[in-house]
Amino acid sequence: MKKIKKDTYLSCIPLTGISMVEIESEIAEGMRQQCDYFEWRRDYFGIGDIISESQELENIMAIRQKIGETGLIYTFRGKIEGGAGNWSDADRLRGIKAAICSNSVDYVDVELVNSDSFHQEIMNALKAGQSGKILSSHNFNQTPEAQEITEIFSKMTEKQADVLKLAVKTETSLELQRLIKASLDFQTDRAMIVIGMGSAGAVTRIAPEILGGSLSFAAGVKKTAPGQLEIAEISKLRDLLGL
Repeated sequence: MKKIKKDTYLSCIPLTGISMVEIESEIAEGMRQQCDYFEWRRDYFGIGDIISESQELENIMAIRQKIGETGLIYTFRGKIEGGAGNWSDADRLRGIKAAICSNSVDYVDVELVNSDSFHQEIMNALKAGQSGKILSSHNFNQTPEAQEITEIFSKMTEKQADVLKLAVKTETSLELQRLIKASLDFQTDRAMIVIGMGSAGAVTRIAPEILGGSLSFAAGVKKTAPGQLEIAEISKLRDLLGL
């Protein structure tokens, strides 16, 4: 498994194609940019089409074959946290478990907001697989108060996340300061992904490792979140900052 290391800058490009043809084009762009990870946003793929577990595995293996040793995160995002389509929890659970069973996915991303039974089924599958678990929380409206951010990270730790991921809307410098301080104050040996979505949070994408984070999501063929930059843009800014 390719590990996301604490306080270590890594780049990740999402794959949001609705077909394998589109995904292949996105992979080609990500390989051109030399990203460290791809995130397959499975919720975008074939929206509304229910496919068998064997087809799911075939698609995962096809992606793995094309990306070689590049890291792979499998995300089947629920609509409540920005996912595409109206997939049922059963659909999403089936896909995530298939990804774990494939032994071709480095991490699965699971929203903290999911039910206890959903989390338990994922944990049971992970015990027999090789994938790590990213627990994620998204707030597209605002940056929560510091106490709430701490509580979110604490719940992720309690649920045995290998990586803690928090993405929030960050529109002002005060919100950015609050996000950075709360993230740095939280004591953990786990890797963290901390994203301030929006122009005020751009620094969280440029220098995640000095802000308590690790992975930076970059734009591939298209942007999937406010404030995303291409890897070349991030690299140029990092050079200017001496990182």
